[in-house]
Amino acid sequence: MWCLVVLHPDRLWEGCTVGLNHTLNVTKAFASPFSGGVFWDPADNMYKMWYRCNDGLQCYATSVDGIAWTKPMLDVVNGTNIVISERVDGATVWLDGQRNVPRSARFKMAAVFAYNDYRHYTILHSADGVHWIVVTNSTAGSIADRSTVFFNPFRSKWVYSIKQDLPPPFGRSRAYWEAEDLDTGATWGTPNGVAVYNWTNADEFDPPWCDDVSSSCVVRGNMQVATKHVIALTSNSDRSMICALISCGGAPSVCMYHLLCVSVCGTGCGCLVVQGMRA
Repeated sequence: MWCLVVLHPDRLWEGCTVGLNHTLNVTKAFASPFSGGVFWDPADNMYKMWYRCNDGLQCYATSVDGIAWTKPMLDVVNGTNIVISERVDGATVWLDGQRNVPRSARFKMAAVFAYNDYRHYTILHSADGVHWIVVTNSTAGSIADRSTVFFNPFRSKWVYSIKQDLPPPFGRSRAYWEAEDLDTGATWGTPNGVAVYNWTNADEFDPPWCDDVSSSCVVRGNMQVATKHVIALTSNSDRSMICALISCGGAPSVCMYHLLCVSVCGTGCGCLVVQGMRA
């Protein structure tokens, strides 16, 4: 296994926390798909990445090989590659490949905005992945920061991977909700809805104060692969672990758990992780 840094903060707007024209601060700079996503877009024959930059903005990059990335100058925030200028703490971008999806909704984003106190999803659509339109400003079901979504093609359902806090010793964990329509399906906790389902969390076999912070899934062949962001609080520092779960088919049962990478929080870069294959 080896890691290759393919994205790092090298633009002024990626490294300031008080204004877009502030001098680059290398100790606070951030450019990583901590929020966002990476998809191969067959329409343009290239990879497209949406990544967290600055103090919670969303930036955009493209690549033909997944290794060398270009940060194009766009017109959302003129002269930058910023596509979302409102602060978020969790923003899932999804290239919707379902049939009969209108071009205007080809790209979907579920963002957890500061202006909603990080308590509700905001659903956005885009035709090009650059210019976004809000279609659901604040979903009915409440969430916490770092909540994500994904589409499960085996069940033809959108899944809301909801961050929640359980009583000690479990701490931060994930709840599960699914619906056929991403824009209107977040109905838990409403008069016509029910409670979310507890999904994944640390248990007595994990290190003390080990938190399940984020879970997202993609499909590879006949498997559904989940990446999990787990934070273990230690006496020296916080350890941020990226793990992989592989689920056979659409069932929630897990057939393999595999640790991909361990890194220290706050590196602010994007890595390509390879194991058992050539890049």
